[in-house]
Amino acid sequence: MSVTIEVIGGNEDGKIFEFNKFPVTLGRHHEDDLYISDTRISRHHARILRDDQAYFLEDVGREGKGSTNGTYLNNTRIVGKTLLSSGDTFLIGNVWLRFRVLQ
Repeated sequence: MSVTIEVIGGNEDGKIFEFNKFPVTLGRHHEDDLYISDTRISRHHARILRDDQAYFLEDVGREGKGSTNGTYLNNTRIVGKTLLSSGDTFLIGNVWLRFRVLQ
């Protein structure tokens, strides 16, 4: 099963990325699976994990202590690993993203 992450606001607005291997790392480091150039995004900001049929969004940041500016899922700041559903939107830095599971 694969997922898409669509940029719906911010740098690279309108781009869609597809992933089928997990975890998916998001940040402004060139080694991240989804690289986004935004100074409010940590080098290794967040990641998407898969456990059986469930997906989770996790705020990672430096040394696993959380990102400097936080990760917001559906307008609520998350701490640690949080359940992620198809259609959810999340904010890292100044960039809004939409998560979708492809059937």
